[in-house]
Amino acid sequence: MIKVYIAGPYGKRAGATDQEQQVNMTKAALVGVRLFRRGFNPFVPHLYRMVDIHMPGEHHEDQWLEICKEWVKACDCVLRIPGPSAGADEEVKLAANERIPIFHDIDLLCEYYEADKSRR
Repeated sequence: MIKVYIAGPYGKRAGATDQEQQVNMTKAALVGVRLFRRGFNPFVPHLYRMVDIHMPGEHHEDQWLEICKEWVKACDCVLRIPGPSAGADEEVKLAANERIPIFHDIDLLCEYYEADKSRR
């Protein structure tokens, strides 16, 4: 399965409210579900929010970012979902430096990998 890292707004570093962070997590999770239904293996880093909720103060934001950077490098591509996010921008920059394909549209990502299958 193609591993897709989902990069997008979360908001903790930008001072988003708990409700805004929840909305961003939900949006990213729904994108992950769409990818899963189309045969991909999505990684949704926004779901780390559950650890923050149940274990507040246990992990520092910088620790999460370092973990996420390792996941970016382990994935086959990155899907950048819309919205301002310094963290997602860092992840996209890392992907570009690692020559990992970056997509800004789920349908284009799917078309790319479907075409890749047909060339094999």
